[in-house]
Amino acid sequence: MFLNILKKDLKRKKAMNVILLVFIILATMFVSSSANNILSVTSALDNYFKMANAPNYLVTTMNKNLSVDINETISTASEVAIMLQIL
Repeated sequence: MFLNILKKDLKRKKAMNVILLVFIILATMFVSSSANNILSVTSALDNYFKMANAPNYLVTTMNKNLSVDINETISTASEVAIMLQIL
């Protein structure tokens, strides 16, 4: 029954169906382009660092009250020990 109604509707209102098809095509193009844009924006920073060969550095500032905690944390970090061996 629904198939017969759909067939009659498609036969009668051709102009409206074409306009609806154009809007559906435009909507899918906008969705796909926005998804592509979101993907490129989220991965842009990683790609930039890969192309620039930028090293990874961590900068910390020390306050007199927290100097013991930061020194202990830095001295126990394995990445710091690796970097000190390289330098």
